[in-house]
Amino acid sequence: MLRGYPVTCTTPACPGVARYKIAAVWSDGLKLELKTYFLSCAGCLPGHYARARTKHAGCVLADGESLQAPAVYERPTADDGGPLVRRADLENDAGPAIDDRGAGTV
Repeated sequence: MLRGYPVTCTTPACPGVARYKIAAVWSDGLKLELKTYFLSCAGCLPGHYARARTKHAGCVLADGESLQAPAVYERPTADDGGPLVRRADLENDAGPAIDDRGAGTV
C-alpha cells in the first residue's frame, strides 16, 4: 500500500475510506493468492460481504483449484502499513457460514 494514498470504498459515489478488504484464499494447487471481492468502508461492509458470498457461490473452479469462503480483513492504516488482520467477528453478523470450495467443484 502506498503511504498517504487514501483507498476509497468500491461502492460507486461512496466517499468512505476502505477500512476493510473482502477476499478469499484461492489456490491452483501450486500457489495461494488472496482474491479480492470488494474494498469497503464500515457502512457498506454488510452489503459488500453479502454480495461477495453470492459471487463465491457462483464461482466455477478448474480441476485442482480451491477457493475458501470470503472473509473480512481489516486493512492497515496509511500510517502503520501493517498486515491485513482477519475480522471474523464482522462476518458473524452477515448470515450463516458457507463452505469452502474444494478442488474441481462447481
